[in-house]
Amino acid sequence: MTQRETYIDFLRTIGLILLIGVHVNAPEWYVPMRSFDVPLMVFVSSICYRPLKNGYLAYGWKRFKRIYYPVATFLVIFFILWALYSQLTGAPHMKLTTMAGSFLLLNWPSIGYVWIMRVFLMMALIVPLLYVCVRKAGMTVTTLAVLAIIGVQYFLIQGASAIDNKIVRYVADETVLYAVGYSTVAVLGLKIREFTQCGLYVFIAVTAGCILLFMSQHGWSFDPQDYKYPPQSLYLLYGLFGSATLWSLRPVLGRYTGGQVFRYFSENSMWIYLWHIIPVYAIAPIAEMPDMWVGRYVIVMSGALMLNYAYQQTCRCFKRLIAR
Repeated sequence: MTQRETYIDFLRTIGLILLIGVHVNAPEWYVPMRSFDVPLMVFVSSICYRPLKNGYLAYGWKRFKRIYYPVATFLVIFFILWALYSQLTGAPHMKLTTMAGSFLLLNWPSIGYVWIMRVFLMMALIVPLLYVCVRKAGMTVTTLAVLAIIGVQYFLIQGASAIDNKIVRYVADETVLYAVGYSTVAVLGLKIREFTQCGLYVFIAVTAGCILLFMSQHGWSFDPQDYKYPPQSLYLLYGLFGSATLWSLRPVLGRYTGGQVFRYFSENSMWIYLWHIIPVYAIAPIAEMPDMWVGRYVIVMSGALMLNYAYQQTCRCFKRLIAR
């Protein structure tokens, strides 16, 4: 692999590590600090985009299968395990609305955590359209475009909040606002390779300045999580800032990102993320215990890696049996 590709593995690994870290009742300092994790994953996916060769429908179907099939497979396994757990312990059975919401990748009702896959799926389908719009844009236009999208998002949120029909408002909140919001980092990912190093520093300075300006208008409070559902203002600015900053460090960090560990995490990032949900549920009784965040994190990450290995070995055995 080239240095550039291994650095993408590194970025995807960082995003995965940050995502899992917040799901084990992380300390207060960690939550705002890591809030660029989902934007970073969208950013990395956009960097990897290549112009369509076989038409949009073929591309869309391929991306849908690549993202949704693993999620659906995991959910079937998860709900079977939950049914067995409920039968053995007398714990409440999973509600049908929760199961349906999970398969629909909703924030709620669902088992949680899988809504991110809805973002990845939507952005995978939208990126080709964004590429057509920005393929000729330079650094200045790209910078203005992502800031303009954040401004448009503000007015879209105001408009959505005025919708009286709860169903229409819910659909708008869960689709349109997420698609528009995350388009900011997708556009940056599509154009970042064309930025000079100086241009990168300017972009980072602009986003940092916007963050400071925003904070000055809100009592110097910094909590991107408050602007995450749906993505807007501070959350998007921090996502842009974090993604661009990590990319700007490529000349320095790139030489250290060629290991097999980063490649493994990158190639298995979706499955590792899905599998981590099971140990997160398993350690729920100790989730509120103080000063055990690192321990919980080690348990969850180790559990996810072991489940991923077991699943891969099971699939290999099954394929060999079929081949006989």
